[in-house]
Amino acid sequence: MRLARIRDLLHARLAERVTLADLAHASGLSRGYLVTAFARRYGLPPSSYQFQLRLDRARSLLIEGDLSLADVALACGFYDQSDLTRHFARCYGITPGRFRRQMNIRQDLPA
Repeated sequence: MRLARIRDLLHARLAERVTLADLAHASGLSRGYLVTAFARRYGLPPSSYQFQLRLDRARSLLIEGDLSLADVALACGFYDQSDLTRHFARCYGITPGRFRRQMNIRQDLPA
């Protein structure tokens, strides 16, 4: 139950800086136990889990196509557009701009 609360907190505060101390305080668990138990349960430590949430949200916003790349970066908790670009390309092997263009082309194709 405590780990689910931490997971929910990470989802709710996706774009915010959430420290391990914040999570430990919210859960009542020690920092060390929290990291170990969370990673065992969800496959990643809390910081990596939140980072992946940010990248997943950025992908969704890029597909929707309404926000500029800089606004997507800020909405997802990245420092700026270049920070988003660096991490997005490292994770997905493509820059956010190119990803958006490719997704727009695919959406324009006839079914």
